[in-house]
Amino acid sequence: MLKFNGAWRFDSPGAVPGGVVREFAALLGKIAAQGNQKGVLEHFKRYFAGAAGTTASYSSNTSWAEADLDDYMNQAAHNAPLFIEAFYDACEALKARDFAVPDVARMNRVLFDCKAGYEIRPPDLISGADHRSGAPAVT
Repeated sequence: MLKFNGAWRFDSPGAVPGGVVREFAALLGKIAAQGNQKGVLEHFKRYFAGAAGTTASYSSNTSWAEADLDDYMNQAAHNAPLFIEAFYDACEALKARDFAVPDVARMNRVLFDCKAGYEIRPPDLISGADHRSGAPAVT
């Protein structure tokens, strides 16, 4: 779990740019290609559903798992810190299971290239701007 302003868990400082959603989804596809594709999709669904404030339901097949994950990712995208944390945490959990996952430098390149305004510096998520709360980025 990344550390950032706790108020952002309840009041979104803003959405993640659409480019981040697309790029992270593409990286996720490369991760899923390493093993049981449906199992990896289900794994990511749990993290993104949590970021969206809901629980993931088990999909009947790979196609539904992919569609459900897409829905959860789009819902979670309304809160940039939670979206980024969901992807990061899901990758960290898979790394512990010997999957090759994007490193933090790769994730940060996506965030930078898409002008997301955030940088992952484990264990922190750093914001380049004060958001609506007016509070510091990391507490």
